[in-house]
Amino acid sequence: MKKIFIIFVLVMCLTLTSCNLGHIEDTNGDESFELATLTKDEIFTYNTSTTVGVSEVSKNSSFTFRCKKLSGNYLIKTLTPKGRSLKVTIDFNITDGNAFLALVCDKEVIYEIPYNKSSVYNISGSKNVQLRILGESCNVSIIMNISEE
Repeated sequence: MKKIFIIFVLVMCLTLTSCNLGHIEDTNGDESFELATLTKDEIFTYNTSTTVGVSEVSKNSSFTFRCKKLSGNYLIKTLTPKGRSLKVTIDFNITDGNAFLALVCDKEVIYEIPYNKSSVYNISGSKNVQLRILGESCNVSIIMNISEE
């Protein structure tokens, strides 16, 4: 019984200390939220991500994404206009680390989303549009509201 308890404690300690594995260090300090290690072009080529504490909530035309720590390229949501015109409001807040948030279609950034403010975008056509984030140990909150125009 003692051996099982010791193994359990060792596994828990290892799990708690491994949370930083795979995260990209924020090398440009607390005052800057701009990418320092990754480049914006890697939103198409960097294919991995590490996350801690992800929460996604969809309700009617509202979507909320929160992550305590994210590193890498992460697909947050895919929008499908299907020939309609959509009005998309995005409130993007970052409190720690570095991040680049963009609406992407066909290997092209159609909108770069500024951090710590709310912005409105019009999307139309028949192709899927992805909301993607590149992060370097970032703590982010994104609230998105979608309506038809």
